[in-house]
Amino acid sequence: MTRKEFEDPVEQVMFILGFKQDPRFNTALDAMRANSNPGIVNVLDQLRVYGAIHANFCSWRQMMETLHEELGSDLPLSLRESFYEIIVSEMDEKHYGGKWFTTAEVPSEHWVNVGAYSPVFRRGDTEVFCLPAPYFKLMSEVFE
Repeated sequence: MTRKEFEDPVEQVMFILGFKQDPRFNTALDAMRANSNPGIVNVLDQLRVYGAIHANFCSWRQMMETLHEELGSDLPLSLRESFYEIIVSEMDEKHYGGKWFTTAEVPSEHWVNVGAYSPVFRRGDTEVFCLPAPYFKLMSEVFE
């Protein structure tokens, strides 16, 4: 049986962003043999990226837990909009998070187009912000 995803959501995000080989392959060498993206082959770079993505997950989990303790599960719209702005500024490409795509080029697999949730996630009619699916799953309560 061939895997489609990594069990570890951090590794899944690394794959979606191109930093890890396809989960169908056990190693980067196996991926290279099959002419697939091997991802990062430098162990130090791999640890650095893994650590940054792991920190994103930990920070958002902690933030969501704190919010639920203080406000319950129903977040006011103004607070949601503030979160959306944080997502765009702190969960962008340079922080190993979401990415801006032209509306015609939004990948259907592994990415979630969040442009429908707020104008914060749209640049005119031409670009939308998308999150890797594991991040969206983690932050889904903010989008409900």
